[in-house]
Amino acid sequence: MSLSSKTEKWVQHHLITAKQRKQILSFEQKNSNRTFWRTAFIIAALLIGLGICLLVAANWAALPNSVKLIGNFTLLGSFSYAVFFFSVHKKEGWKELFTVLACLMVGATFGLNGQIFQLQGSWHSLALAWALFCIPFVLHSRASFLNIGWWLLLLNAMPPKWWSEIFSYAEKNLDSLVICTLLGLILLHYVAKRLDQSIRHSVLLPSAMGTVALWLAYGAVVFIGIRWGLVHWHNTPGKMWGGWCVVFLFLAVRMAWAVYEKNIGSFKRNAFLVEMYIFAIFASRFGNLWTSGLGFIIGGMSILLLIYLLKKTTSYIKKMEVFQ
Repeated sequence: MSLSSKTEKWVQHHLITAKQRKQILSFEQKNSNRTFWRTAFIIAALLIGLGICLLVAANWAALPNSVKLIGNFTLLGSFSYAVFFFSVHKKEGWKELFTVLACLMVGATFGLNGQIFQLQGSWHSLALAWALFCIPFVLHSRASFLNIGWWLLLLNAMPPKWWSEIFSYAEKNLDSLVICTLLGLILLHYVAKRLDQSIRHSVLLPSAMGTVALWLAYGAVVFIGIRWGLVHWHNTPGKMWGGWCVVFLFLAVRMAWAVYEKNIGSFKRNAFLVEMYIFAIFASRFGNLWTSGLGFIIGGMSILLLIYLLKKTTSYIKKMEVFQ
């Protein structure tokens, strides 16, 4: 049901006045438009940045190094000044557009100087320098897309030696490493959320850090669920049950947290994941059914049952009014 229909019913039941309904719709429309325009500006910035790269690449050999350097720093300076200019004049959309362009130009600057002066270095060194020099722009940005991208770029800056040591250790202690990683990511997400509540009005980086940590935590849970809980013929019964416990405990905690924060969307997503994991257990234990028509019918009926249970669960939770 649309917000317009909902508010109309609220007026009919005398929950709000017609004037309040108009104010609510006006407020929501304004916020919705702001998100749309900001996203549109970011997409435009990416297309313009890509177009500049393709245009330069097409004429790369014909340009002398001095022209390349002057043009590069001219664009970087222009974009940086544009960020400042539109920030002062409170033009959020234009500010985000030039912020994205400036961040792209920072990476292009390092790449160009490395090529012209034959500087030695790996992608990890470039990613680290790129992330560090983009900090002023990212701190000033209100775009979640750019903040999350910055955290992902920073993760790519980890030296190859560290990754090799992690993988070497993981070969011998994979199970304990995955559990420790999962716990560390959960702690990082919690700290980021708490920090975000304090400084979200000025800086979005903690929110992006928490989002990335949560994505990685779900990835770790999926890995544990598959490695220990689903591919059960490679594991002892203890590991199989351990895998199931880790997955269901994590999702149960996420659902409980969603109830605490009165976030019904998060609750429904995690409830759906619980039911899909139950279906995955069924499929892994009775995999031979998928070789027959009867198996596909049972699988389809199981999915319909999961949808029914999800709807019933959501309806029951709504009746409890824990999300009010």
